[in-house]
Amino acid sequence: MSLFKRGWESKDRGKREAAVAKLTDQRLLVELALNGQFWDVRAAAARKVVDPAALAHIIQNDPDSDVRAAAFTNLGDANVLAGLAANARAEVRKAAVDKLTDQRILVDLALRSEFLDVRWDAVYKVKEPTAMAHIIENTSVPAIRDAVFDRLSDLDVLLGLATSANAEVRHGAVRSLKDQEVRADLALTSEFPDVREVAAGVVYEPALRARIIENTSEPAVRDAAFDGLRDLDVLANLATSADAEVRDEAVRRRAALVEEREAKRVAAEERPSVVAQAVSDLLRLFGDDPGPEDFREQVRAIGEMLDERYSMSGMREVGMAFAAKMPQDARWLETMWDGIGYWMG
Repeated sequence: MSLFKRGWESKDRGKREAAVAKLTDQRLLVELALNGQFWDVRAAAARKVVDPAALAHIIQNDPDSDVRAAAFTNLGDANVLAGLAANARAEVRKAAVDKLTDQRILVDLALRSEFLDVRWDAVYKVKEPTAMAHIIENTSVPAIRDAVFDRLSDLDVLLGLATSANAEVRHGAVRSLKDQEVRADLALTSEFPDVREVAAGVVYEPALRARIIENTSEPAVRDAAFDGLRDLDVLANLATSADAEVRDEAVRRRAALVEEREAKRVAAEERPSVVAQAVSDLLRLFGDDPGPEDFREQVRAIGEMLDERYSMSGMREVGMAFAAKMPQDARWLETMWDGIGYWMG
C-alpha cells in the first residue's frame, strides 16, 4: 500500500497518474478524489469513482474545474444530476444538464429552474413531442415557448396545441404547422375564430387562399386570406365568384396589384436618371458656399425621395456615387440622412 501511496504522491505527474490508473479500490479512489494533494491525482481518481453521492460531493466542493469535470465521467444518476443543475457554478449546471436524458426531469428543469441558463439548456434536451408540448403549455417565458415550437413537428401534437386554452399557444401551433393543406383546413373548420383567422394568414399557396376566400363566411378570415394574395390569375378567377363581396374585393385588389407592379416597372426604368439627378443635386448643395438656408431640409428631402422610391438600395447607390465625387463630405451626408427609412448615419 505504501508503494501505491508513494506513486500518487510522486513529484512526477506521469508516475502519479500511472499509480492511480492501477487502483480499483473504490474507497481509496474516493479518498484520493476528495483529498488528493495534486489536482491531476484527484481528477484521475474522480474519473474512476462510481458512487453518485461521492461524485456529487467532489463536483460541489473541489476548487479545480478539471477535477469537477472529471467527476461527471461516471455520474449517471438522474436525481443527483438534477440536484447539481441547481449548483451556484454555471459550468456545473451546464455539465449536469448535458448528462441528463430523463425527459420528465428535463421538463421540470425547463419550467421551474431558478436559473435561466438551465431552463434553456434543458429545453434543447427535451425531444419527446408530448414533453415539448407540456413545456409550451406551461412555460412563463415566451422565448422558450417559441424555441420549442421551432423544433416541434409532430402533426398530432401541434393540432392538439391548436385547441389550447391559451391563445398564444394556439397561434404558435398554427404557425408551426408545415402542411399548407392542414392550415387551410383549420382556417375553415377550427372551433376557435382566432385560429381560423391566423391560419388563413399563414396559408401561402394562392389556390388554397382562394379556397378559403370562397368558402368562409367570416370577413376577418376572408381578409386574412386576401392579404398577401398576389397571384393575378387567382385574383382574376375570384373576380368571377358567385359571391358579390368576393368579386368586388378581388377586382379591387387585382387592380391595386397591377398598379403597384406598373409603378415599380416605371421606377426601375427611371432609376438611372433619378440617381444621376440626386447625385447632381447633392453635389450642388454641398458645393455651394454658403449653402442655402434650408440646406439640411433639401438634403433630407432627396434622401426621403430615394427611400420612398427605391428604399435603402437607392440611398446607398446615391451615397456611394456622391462619396466618390466628394469624399470629404460623405460622412456628413450619412449623418444628415440618419433616421430616413432604415438608414443609420
